[in-house]
Amino acid sequence: AMFPTLDADLVRSIYAEAQTPQDAVDTLLALTVAADPMEVPLPTLPPLEVGMDDHDKFPALTDAEGWQVANQKLFDRDPEEDLGSAWRDRAKAAQHMPAPKAAVASAKPRSGPAKAKKED
Repeated sequence: AMFPTLDADLVRSIYAEAQTPQDAVDTLLALTVAADPMEVPLPTLPPLEVGMDDHDKFPALTDAEGWQVANQKLFDRDPEEDLGSAWRDRAKAAQHMPAPKAAVASAKPRSGPAKAKKED
């Protein structure tokens, strides 16, 4: 499945004959790059919409007795409590400030070879 433009039997034989899995992958990647992409049509990709709003595909998490599992913080929180706006207030206060200048790293040559740290 990782190499759809190559024959499955070829992939298996290269994998079986390679000394390491990394050697097999390197060979298969080289063959894939060398192959003409116009010879073999690429497989059609599935649609991006997976239907997360569909409760049949993604049902609610329930316990052994059938009760829906909820976050304890939702029960502990006071529904009338103000959640605050510190992040919003900081963003509004900073909107008229100039952007910070980019830091420029100095390219100073080292005076000698780096010394290795001694291990205890």
